Amino acid sequence: MTCSSSNCPVLSSEYRLQNKNLEEFTNLSPDASSITDKDAAPITSLNDVSLSTTATGGTSAGTNVNFDFTLASTSDRWGIFKIIVYAAKDADAINGWTAAVVLESGTKIPDQSNDIGAEVACGAESTGTGYFEFYCPSNTAANKVFIRGTSATDDLAEVVIAGLAWGVFPCDAGYRSIDGTHALTADVDGCEVCADGTNNGVRGQMLCVECTTVDKQQFYTTTLQHKMMDECQVCPEKEVVNSALNGCEPCAAGNQYDAATNLAQPSAPRPHQRR
Repeated sequence: MTCSSSNCPVLSSEYRLQNKNLEEFTNLSPDASSITDKDAAPITSLNDVSLSTTATGGTSAGTNVNFDFTLASTSDRWGIFKIIVYAAKDADAINGWTAAVVLESGTKIPDQSNDIGAEVACGAESTGTGYFEFYCPSNTAANKVFIRGTSATDDLAEVVIAGLAWGVFPCDAGYRSIDGTHALTADVDGCEVCADGTNNGVRGQMLCVECTTVDKQQFYTTTLQHKMMDECQVCPEKEVVNSALNGCEPCAAGNQYDAATNLAQPSAPRPHQRR
C-alpha cells in the first residue's frame, strides 16, 4: 500500500529511531568505547537507543558544542556509511549540526579514500526537524566520529553511526573487489573503481558490468558518478564509442555512420568514373 503526501502517517522520531534504515550496516554507537563533550566529560545519552534523554545543545549551553565518539577497538578502523542525528521530538529543530570522521593512526590502505589524521566531513550542515542523515564519502575509514553544533542548535537525543568493520565493509557502487569488500592490508587487492566502459550500481560487488550496445544506441562510462549508476552514458546521435570506451566520437575517416546500428561501418567503395 502506498500513500500520498496528504494521507501518509506522521512517524515520530522514536519510531524512526527504532526502525532506522541502516541497510546492510550496523549501528556502531552503542559499542563506542567513549563519548565525550568539548570539556572531555563523558556523555551517556547519545548512544542509549532512546530519545528520552538528551545531551545539551548549543542553545541550552549558550555556546558551540561538540561530541566525540571513539569507536570500539575491536577493529583498528571502521567503514562509515552514514551518521543519523535525532532530536527528542519529531517537531524539534535539528538545524545546525555537522558530522565528521577521522582515522587517527595506523597505515593507510590503498582502497581507503581518506588519509591518516585527515578529518573528513560527512555531508552538509543539518536542516529540518526530527532527524537528519549525513552520508560519508565513498570508502571512508575511521575510528572517531565528531558531532558539532553551533550556539543555535537544540538539544540532541541520539546519534546513530551506520557502518561495519573495515574487512567486511562493502565496496561502494562503482567499485569492485575480489570478494566485494575492502582489504585489510596494503598487499591485498581491495576495492577498485570500475574500468571505463563498465558500471556497477550496487554496493559489495565482485564484478563491474560492461556497457551494452543496442539498436541505434551506444553506451559508455568515464566518470565515477556514472559508474555508480545502473545505466551507462549514451552517445549522441551519429557518434560512436571511442576505442577507450570513455567517450564518443564521429565516425573515423574511411567509415560512415550506420543509422540502423549506430555503429561506424567501412564506407562502400565509390564506383570508378569514366574518363
